[in-house]
Amino acid sequence: MFASRGSRITVVLAFAVMAATLHVAGAATVKTSKSASKTTSAISLPDALQVDNTGDAAVPTTVGQAEDAAWVPPAGALAAKRELFAFEYPYVARNLALAAVNPSFDSGSIVCPVFASGREIGAAGSATDCDPPPANYELASAPLDYQRKTYTCGPASTRLVLWQMTGSAAHDEDYYASKEHTTTDGTVANSIAKTLTNEQSRDTFILDVPDQPADYMTMLAGATYKEGHEIVNNVLTKPLSFWGAHASRHYDVSYGYRSAAGGYVYMVEEWNPVQFGISLQHYGGQNPYGHHYEPLKNVFAAVHTSTSQGVIW
Repeated sequence: MFASRGSRITVVLAFAVMAATLHVAGAATVKTSKSASKTTSAISLPDALQVDNTGDAAVPTTVGQAEDAAWVPPAGALAAKRELFAFEYPYVARNLALAAVNPSFDSGSIVCPVFASGREIGAAGSATDCDPPPANYELASAPLDYQRKTYTCGPASTRLVLWQMTGSAAHDEDYYASKEHTTTDGTVANSIAKTLTNEQSRDTFILDVPDQPADYMTMLAGATYKEGHEIVNNVLTKPLSFWGAHASRHYDVSYGYRSAAGGYVYMVEEWNPVQFGISLQHYGGQNPYGHHYEPLKNVFAAVHTSTSQGVIW
């Protein structure tokens, strides 16, 4: 499994480059009519609604989006993410298994592994800094604000993560929409990874694909506990209980986890239909907006059925 993590990240990046190449090569046929200046909404809510879109662009439709899709993080940063995943995964899987039969389980004894390089690794990569993820962890701060347009869940999620990281909402949503080349079709996932990386100096963000719930939990634990920041989820919302079985292509944020009962995820949801005059009847009579505590299986299902099937961590 661990040997394949690097290949899975590579596949995500290769797909992004391929998509970008296809759209740039056909620049003459790029859908320039769907530019950021267009005023029509990306969302439609007929009674017979199946799937709508609150800002997840399925493919690049502008040169800027294509360039973002082709962006590749520095090789050293990718290697560090792979090593962190390999270090965290056994503990996360162990915590999930033990907490499933003992809800009060809280990490237990820790023994650090020794990698092929002959050293133990931890947060700073030293033998004395072994610090595996606990069974339960939640960031102290998880800012919440609603997305300002019906197609800007990507920039809104970016803004929330950077707000959490820096302690300040330094820019408005429009600033990040410009950085991410967001159109009325939304934002491509790799644009979010690129912007999050460029707008702070603490960490490099990557678009990565979890193959199973424990993979997702490992990425979340690595980001929150080790790196001290939230992650952005690309989701199809129907599996999420707080969306009332409503299906939308979307981005939102996670900021913590618990291992008990198969795992739970702390989430921040920026989509507030009330702000756009949309009836809550489309969401089972509830408003998705707010902080949520969601079963891991639901979160993984939402990510796994999304456009990119990925998270940005």
